[in-house]
Amino acid sequence: MRHFSLFILPYLFVAHLGAKETSLSVQFDTDREDMLVGERRLMGELDLEKFLDSLQVHYLKNGLLKTEVNCISLEWQSDTNRTVKSIWEVTNPTPVSIDSIVTPGINNIIPGTVSSLFKPLSSEVASEQSILRAHSLIEGYKFLTYSGRAYYATYGRDKVALVMPLLENFRNTFTGIAGYLPRSSGKPQVTGDIQLHLENPFGTASSADLWWQRKDRKSQVFSLGYEEPFIWKFNIGGRVQFYQNLQDGLFVMRKFHISAVKSYSTTGKWSIGGENSTVNVTEDGDSLGLRDHTVRSLVIENEWERRDISWNPTKGFYFLWRSEVGNFSVTGSQKTILYRLRSRFEIIKHLPGRWLLAMGGIGGYVHLTGKEPVPLSEQFRYGGASTLRGYHEQIFRSNLMMIGQLELRYHLNRFNRFYLFIDGAFYNKNGKLPVSGGMGIQQKIPLGILRLEYALSREDKLSRGKIHIRILGQF
Repeated sequence: MRHFSLFILPYLFVAHLGAKETSLSVQFDTDREDMLVGERRLMGELDLEKFLDSLQVHYLKNGLLKTEVNCISLEWQSDTNRTVKSIWEVTNPTPVSIDSIVTPGINNIIPGTVSSLFKPLSSEVASEQSILRAHSLIEGYKFLTYSGRAYYATYGRDKVALVMPLLENFRNTFTGIAGYLPRSSGKPQVTGDIQLHLENPFGTASSADLWWQRKDRKSQVFSLGYEEPFIWKFNIGGRVQFYQNLQDGLFVMRKFHISAVKSYSTTGKWSIGGENSTVNVTEDGDSLGLRDHTVRSLVIENEWERRDISWNPTKGFYFLWRSEVGNFSVTGSQKTILYRLRSRFEIIKHLPGRWLLAMGGIGGYVHLTGKEPVPLSEQFRYGGASTLRGYHEQIFRSNLMMIGQLELRYHLNRFNRFYLFIDGAFYNKNGKLPVSGGMGIQQKIPLGILRLEYALSREDKLSRGKIHIRILGQF
């Protein structure tokens, strides 16, 4: 009689039986309900190995990594078929929990944040399903990618670690836009739009954003925001943001936003919080009948980032929606309720050859209850380099807007491309719907990526086209 054993370890299994062309009756001396094996008839060594392989797959799938299957007896039977009866013993058939998570490749995140990132996997059963959950979790972390397959390893006497080979993908990016707007009278206007995005500045996977935009000397936006993914030992983070807008010399709007954030999940990033907005009108605004007011709102937001690179994507999709409900208050008037909904999306699809199709859109709706009209300061403003490229910056305003953008891109390489585009909008105002189109080129330069676009609105002649210059980069 020979003695054979199988010890369940990930990716390691060797078992051989010397009998050839012999019918075998395999019998287990265990009544485990999840192992309904019973008595089987197998032909030869190869069939027995397949059978034992199937057992290994079963144990690995269910996290029974320390299970041992030992052949304790082989007996010739007295039947005419010369049947060999083998009796196997199963020991340690209990689930094994993950004792620790090892993340080779993570060097710039502090240990406390690493523990919070992978807290959903701690103390889980070390099964195949946990590895699938780990892969799904990493997909929600846009700053992490796999450099190899996740696997289990043993350490100490009986400890099990989940090993996840990873690469960090933090990106500090900037976007700079310049616009040249010719005028029939007076001096031409030069506009600007600068956005700076920093990731992991303090080793906690946090992010910071700076935005400055200038429409003309009477219009300017400044915004500063910071987001921390985990606060202390909680599996939840926070976001704070300050926003100030001088609009057409008519009013100054200031907003302060604070919210709790679930930064990473399989359903995107979620946040819920409050926002306080105050509007102070200027003398010019007062002459038009504008009034000071405040809005205190509850804000819920959900964001999906599934593009390969957010600042220069070549595949994937992005989706954002934001809902807001708040008290709208004007001094000396009855309070009303303000509702606001915003959304944004982008989808990038590969076409045959070097062609790509990029489809994007922006939508918004704002409403006040009662008979109170929505003031100019709360309406959406759009037009210009980021929305309708054939029109002046923020020339349109409305309570309802839907903007669609379509680009057909021909890629020479990862960074350089030529593209045609068309932008269109629908809004709740009288007049022709705005449509613009044009062409652009993207070229890698020492500072980053240069985009140069020429756009015409439906009313423009060729000599009245708009030129937009944008620089994208990372550091």
